[in-house]
Amino acid sequence: MINAVSDTALAKLLADAIPLKPADRAELVESSDSLESAHQSAANEGSSEVPDAEADVDLHYICFVKSSKNSHLYELDGGRKGPLDRGYLKPDEDVLSEKALGVVKSFIGRECGKNINFSMVALAPSF
Repeated sequence: MINAVSDTALAKLLADAIPLKPADRAELVESSDSLESAHQSAANEGSSEVPDAEADVDLHYICFVKSSKNSHLYELDGGRKGPLDRGYLKPDEDVLSEKALGVVKSFIGRECGKNINFSMVALAPSF
């Protein structure tokens, strides 16, 4: 379970999303004004040129997550119809463990030479 400070937009989004079915969660995320605002703010701080909102771009997400239900590592790819099971992670392993990073490195190796541009983001506690 993700813990977010209770009076933040992220905490509200999580509280709203948890009871929903997956399709409804996706719709909630897609229509979230707070996520759109945070994304726009982060995009404007970057060093790359921000494309026009109506520009035809060939972009999608790919995310690696550990299931809290079965401890498997899943690849979530916006271009696929569903998650890809990338194997079991031990209780003391997370998405930054050697095994999981091996999966990510393998992914990058497969995609190498296909003109990919990517960034990596981690949701983690601040220190």
